[in-house]
Amino acid sequence: MATFEKLLKFIDGNPLYKYIIDESNNTIEIFFSAPSLQEASGMESDSQSGIVMHIMLKRKPDDEIEVISATIEGFDTTREVAKDEIQWWLDQIDEIV
Repeated sequence: MATFEKLLKFIDGNPLYKYIIDESNNTIEIFFSAPSLQEASGMESDSQSGIVMHIMLKRKPDDEIEVISATIEGFDTTREVAKDEIQWWLDQIDEIV
């Protein structure tokens, strides 16, 4: 399972990710801004996609992280993301970091 330290190593410095750490509640709030279609295809673009994934995680005493919630927000809609999908992403981070 991914640790808090590995997660920060993965997202820190990546311009697509922003995060807020709340030390008093041992939580981290992550905002992932999806690239626009032009950016994803390698074309120069100043436009933003307008889609943000918002992930809430809790840091456990053993430095492992637990998924609290996740949503995709954009284009006047919000959709919940299953916790197991976020856990899969965390497991992938654990493998590559």
